[in-house]
Amino acid sequence: MLSRSLDAVVLTCLLGVNMKSFRDILYLFTCIILVSGIISCGGGGGGSSSTPLPPLQTLKTNSVRVIQMGDNWTYSATDVLDNGATTLSLTGTIIIQALNTTKTSPINATVYINQQTTGSWTDSSGTPYNTGGNSYYRQDVSGNMYDSGEGDGATDKWINNPAAGEILSISSPLTVGGSLGGAVTYSDGSTETFSYNVVSTENVLTTAGYYEAYKINLVLTINYVSGSFTKAIITGTIWYVPGLGEVKGSAAISYYNGAPIVLSETMTYSLTSTNVTY
Repeated sequence: MLSRSLDAVVLTCLLGVNMKSFRDILYLFTCIILVSGIISCGGGGGGSSSTPLPPLQTLKTNSVRVIQMGDNWTYSATDVLDNGATTLSLTGTIIIQALNTTKTSPINATVYINQQTTGSWTDSSGTPYNTGGNSYYRQDVSGNMYDSGEGDGATDKWINNPAAGEILSISSPLTVGGSLGGAVTYSDGSTETFSYNVVSTENVLTTAGYYEAYKINLVLTINYVSGSFTKAIITGTIWYVPGLGEVKGSAAISYYNGAPIVLSETMTYSLTSTNVTY
């Protein structure tokens, strides 16, 4: 879900472009926590540039584009994790793609798009990390997006509350001042609440181009039933072009094990390429 745009990796390792990709990317970032071992260690808009800006690609529509099988987006990304004793700084590449396969929910027997998010990372010493996860959703002809499940393609969790087995996670068309929120329970017992607000339009510079985009603030809270954390709270901002996808994002994440925060994370990502024509 747009909130969707974290959970993925902690849930798959245990957690485009649509706005849903924000959740998928966060889902990917959290797997780094597990593969890096840091949890057990003891120890906005486009900025200024000295070169001329490329031509601004203004908004062509406010309707969310319907994702097609084979669509893909590549991002450059950074991630910093701090458990109070150790800090891990990573740089990497994220690839999101709508696979040419589908997934059927065991809750409502509906067929959903299977979207995969993978990441390749290195730390300051050159140590590599690889992460990945999947999410399952559908869109209607207006572009509205409905989330149903997520996982790693083999071990999945599915929304079973609401009873329909899905929830509206992105409302199309986008308008400044628009908002959406909701809550779900998954088949593994974990719960999530999310909300987002479309606050403005801004011009955003990325490697892929210079875009007029909607600026969207969001909050996601996840309550886990197993693993290293009991809860995660994510606050983030994305810059989204409805006819293209997500072009830039950032988030701050606090992980809890009971009352205290046991890990803090900050992440950024920016579009470098896509096969979606805009």
